[in-house]
Amino acid sequence: MNNQSALMKLYTYLIISFLFCNIAKSQIQTNYFVDDVNTVDCAFFEFCVNDNAKITEVNLIENMSTYKNKETLQQLKDYLLSLEFHPDTKLKNACHNITFTFINSKYEHMQVASNANTPETQLLKGAFRYKNPYYQKTVIKRTKRIQKEKSKDDNQIYDIEWISNRQYNLIYKRMPSERLKKYIGESIKVDILEVFNDGSYVFRATNEHNDDITFGVIIKVK
Repeated sequence: MNNQSALMKLYTYLIISFLFCNIAKSQIQTNYFVDDVNTVDCAFFEFCVNDNAKITEVNLIENMSTYKNKETLQQLKDYLLSLEFHPDTKLKNACHNITFTFINSKYEHMQVASNANTPETQLLKGAFRYKNPYYQKTVIKRTKRIQKEKSKDDNQIYDIEWISNRQYNLIYKRMPSERLKKYIGESIKVDILEVFNDGSYVFRATNEHNDDITFGVIIKVK
């Protein structure tokens, strides 16, 4: 699929969405598979909702966005401006952020190699960070059995359980946030889709508690 067909796929989805535009924020599609990114890139927008539950202003947060296709970004902006939320939405009279993720289409149906039981040696331990600018201040420290994710205001601790050389589970162990404490004991399944020479890798993560799927890149620092 070339970039033109990827844009057409996005455009078709947006046209359909326009016909059913009275939606909840959770119904906005935020993951797109395209061919104009090498791995995974993101675009961050701020949108403002008026008293009539209509989006009246949309702005790209450029310093947080790694996706650069201006045509697609304009389509997303137009899409957001077309939306009208449920009349009783709590989003009214305020501005909010939303992230769109663009994933190279080769990862959409990629299966995880499972012909070895030993994890990638360089991934077992060390310091890592997310490519996603939203988490740029989060430091990931990993041992063979524990993963800590530390930022200025948060310090999350997970047990890490390696399933195969390209799969592991992160099990919620210690969460300072009240929002996350209810997930302690539950897990996130992580598939490693591609590993690069510098130790960075593309991942697909599935949350056990809501089946949300997240794609991203983790970069090895040391």
